[in-house]
Amino acid sequence: MGGATIARCSGSWFPGVSYLLLVTALAIFPVSLMLAFILSIFQGRQEFREFNLISIVQPALTLLCVSFLVVFNARGIHWLLLAYLSASVVTTAVALYMLKPYTRKAARKFSSYGAASVKSGYKVHLSNVLAFVNYRSDIFLVNIFLGPASTGIYVISVQIVERLWILSQAVVQCFCLVSPNYSGEEEKRKILTPLISRWVLLGYDAQEQQVSG
Repeated sequence: MGGATIARCSGSWFPGVSYLLLVTALAIFPVSLMLAFILSIFQGRQEFREFNLISIVQPALTLLCVSFLVVFNARGIHWLLLAYLSASVVTTAVALYMLKPYTRKAARKFSSYGAASVKSGYKVHLSNVLAFVNYRSDIFLVNIFLGPASTGIYVISVQIVERLWILSQAVVQCFCLVSPNYSGEEEKRKILTPLISRWVLLGYDAQEQQVSG
């Protein structure tokens, strides 16, 4: 579907962007999606050591590839996309290798959890798709009206601002998985929830002071 969309609508939907860049960017999508699925498995199992390690590997490899491009004076957006694609492929391979021991143990249990996972999972996936469209539809509009260069500046600006979410996202990734363990212990939940909330607000206050300073 993505290839057909690029072939038919690349001129009107992505004016000023070459066909080669669009195809390279499209190749990144399935790899990134697979990596996100693997990360969600580690997150669901509360294997935060593996989750954090994989999350760090991809940006580290991307930085390493970009550094090589700078050293060898390989300039161009297509080189940057290839660097990101290469880092994503290697990270996904590492993640699959780290996931292998868990898949052996869970293979016999899949039949009992498969139907329940699909039943609840498609609702979450639909919500994620709608959230993605809501957050990223502005990029298409900026590209149509202002062109690729302005869109690049806009995307970088949005990414810088969204770094303020790092603290809250880290808390959500851990707390939303741990809190059900205290479903029958109301006193512990009453202590844990406000404690985490205070630390998150304190972190945001410190980040805002750094930005304003």
